[in-house]
This record gives sequence, C-alpha cells and structure tokens, in this order.
Amino acid sequence: MLATATPALAATTSDPPAAVAAGPMIEFGSGAWTYFTDPRSVSDGNKTFTGWISAGGWVHVASYDWSSGIKRERVLTPRTGSDDHNNPALMIRPDGRIVVFYSPHSGPRIPVGRKAHMYFIVSRLPGDISTWRSVQQVSVNARGGLGYTYPSPIMLANGEIWLAWRGGNWMPTRSILGDHGWKPARNLVAAPGDRRKLFRGQLPRRPYTKYAPAKNGRVHMVYTDGHPFEDRTSIYYASVDPQSDKLYRADGSQIGEAPVHMRRGEKIYAPRTHGNGWVMDVTDDGNGNPVIAYTAGWSRHKKVQFRLKRWTGRRWIDHFVTYASEKPRARANKYFHSFYSGGFTVDHNDPHRLFISRGVGKNYRVEVWDADQEYENWKSQFVSPAGQGCFRPVGSVGPGPSMVLFLCGMHRTWTRYRSRVYGVPLNPRIP
Repeated sequence: MLATATPALAATTSDPPAAVAAGPMIEFGSGAWTYFTDPRSVSDGNKTFTGWISAGGWVHVASYDWSSGIKRERVLTPRTGSDDHNNPALMIRPDGRIVVFYSPHSGPRIPVGRKAHMYFIVSRLPGDISTWRSVQQVSVNARGGLGYTYPSPIMLANGEIWLAWRGGNWMPTRSILGDHGWKPARNLVAAPGDRRKLFRGQLPRRPYTKYAPAKNGRVHMVYTDGHPFEDRTSIYYASVDPQSDKLYRADGSQIGEAPVHMRRGEKIYAPRTHGNGWVMDVTDDGNGNPVIAYTAGWSRHKKVQFRLKRWTGRRWIDHFVTYASEKPRARANKYFHSFYSGGFTVDHNDPHRLFISRGVGKNYRVEVWDADQEYENWKSQFVSPAGQGCFRPVGSVGPGPSMVLFLCGMHRTWTRYRSRVYGVPLNPRIP
C-alpha cells in the first residue's frame, strides 16, 4: 500500500538570500561521476576531499585545504575504464585516514575482457592524499556473474565499515569490514526469478539505490524497482539494521530480514501519480527520520519534477520543489542523455538546503535552494559559471566547511563525456 501523504506543496521562491558562496569557485579537474556512487565528497577539519573518473578511465582523488587554498590531486590504480559509473566513493576513518572505494561498471557484457573487482585503498597519513597503502579488493559478493557497481560506504559507530553496492545478481548487496576481514555478502532486497531475463538476452528489473547513515544507528535505504527508461518505476523506503540485517518501515514496524522482495519495501511513490520515479538522494533530518530527493515524470513529453519526501516521525509529507527545466527536456541533449535530468541532492549537513541543476534559458545551471523549517518557502541562488551547462551537483559530507560540487561541460552517455569538476565553498544557511 502506498504510504499516506499530504498533497504536494508548491515551492515558492522569494528574493535571493545573502550570498551563499563563501569564496571563489575551485576547478578540481577533468572527469565525471554518476548519481549512485556516494559519498562523492567528504570534509574533515579544514579539508574537503572529492574524486571522479577521467575521460581516460582513471580514478582521480583531490583535496582542498581551506586554510591555505592549496589543491592536491592524485591518480589511483588500476585503471577502471572510461565510464562514469566508475567514479570513487570516499569516506574518512576515525583516525583521519581517507578510504576510497571504486570498481569498473559491471554487468552481462562489461567490463570487457577482464573480471570485475571492487577495489579499496587507504591513505598512509590522516588527511593526506599524497601517499597510499597497497590497493586491496573486496573479497565477497552476492552470487551471480554481474560483478560490482556503485560502492556506498558508511562508518558504523563500532568502527566497522558497512559497504553497500550493486552485486553479482544486480541487487543491492552489503558486507561489513571488521577486524577479521569482510563478512559474507548479503542481498538487502531481491527479485526472485528476474535473472531468467538474462538468459533471454533481456535486462532484468534492477533497483537503483541510495543510502545514508541514520542517527539511530541504522541505514536509510531508498530505491526504485527498475530503470525509469525501461520500466514503470515506483520508489520504496526501508531502514536497515546493519547488524541484524532486518528492514523496517519509517514508523518502526518490521518489514522482514534481508533479503526481502524489493516490492515489500515501504512504497512512498507510485508512477501513476506523476510518471516514473527516480531516486536522487536520501539523508537524515537529525532526528533519525529520512529526507528523500526524487524526480517524477519520466516522459519525453512531460516536464520532470524535482520532489522531496520526508517522514516527520508520524507521517510522510511530499513537497513539489521545482521543475527540472523550463521546458520538457529543455536543451538537455546538448549536455547529457535526454532521459536524464540535471539532478538534485540534499545537503547532508543541513537537510533544509538543496543543490539543484535545472534548465534555465539555453543552459543548465546549478543553484542552491534554502527552505524554511516546513519546506514551504524557498530562496535560491545560482552558483555555477555563467554560460556553461552544469549538472549533477552534490554537497560535501561530514564535519568541516561546506561545499557544493558539480560537473560542467558535455555528458552525452555514460562513456562519452567531456566535463570538468568544480566546487563552490558555501556559507551556512540562514534559518
């Protein structure tokens, strides 16, 4: 049953706030990233770290020191190939060392000519990307020959690393790195029987999933039941206990122990409402409740909507934020594949702030949208370079200064891109 929601609230913009940018724009390097490998940027103390995949197929990691203004960049091995799915996920351990996870885009026919692996590497020194320990591999996976894609690491309170990815059967999969290595991999949700499509040369329905740590020690998980260009896609929510692998609805009632069928999750959006759904982001509101960013209206003849769904502790509330562009698919294929939007995400350090790429005039630009306490009124300001097409914005995660990062350039397909990574330091939102 679809979760009960109040009618969407139309977002209204008022006069721009005081300048959100806290400093000049930073150009990090040339490359790209996908929507589903996170965190793409982390902050700790006076440094912000990010990573991307270059057009030549190499994983790059960069740091920016806010006190000195020095930017450093390193290239990691092995080469994973020219594919935006191969961008790295970053996290910072309690000892300050940076951990980077990355893998080649994997499926029935890729990576070509080699076996898929999930790699991870740890910096030798805290807060320093200059030198690294030896590259290691995640030694476990779900059964199936579809490899690893979309690493999403989360640091648990006990110091273990909880890692999720799209696994060997293309289902959301998790393992935990403890003192004695990787624990057996396990699917979180599954679609029994769907693998038969592979033997008929068809693509199975596969969830696209986003994760975020919850204040109560669980993990927020939000996912689709397919790709919106191939299926009619709903969106589901579950809270995962990382130790017991039990899944829960937002109200605390239990769904079951993983793996559960993907449609047993708590359905929070159905395509009959505004068209096919697509997950953009999830974070915690500071009280253990999820805040979910998603898009709706996947049709070449509709205007894609940016929408926000949040659990208040008692009920789900759904908010309309804005349209992805002024016109249906407004000049989208100038910058990226026509069935994608510019994207939007939630600031994980302040869930009342959104980072949005939308089509305005002839270009796609990145904007910072700040909401009031009830998400009823918004103030927005664009932060990307004028005259350029900019998209896929994301905020840095973790304690320390805040930054929004994004891509500018051309992104025709996941293997054909010519874009650069930029970052803009941000002032705190004024409540």
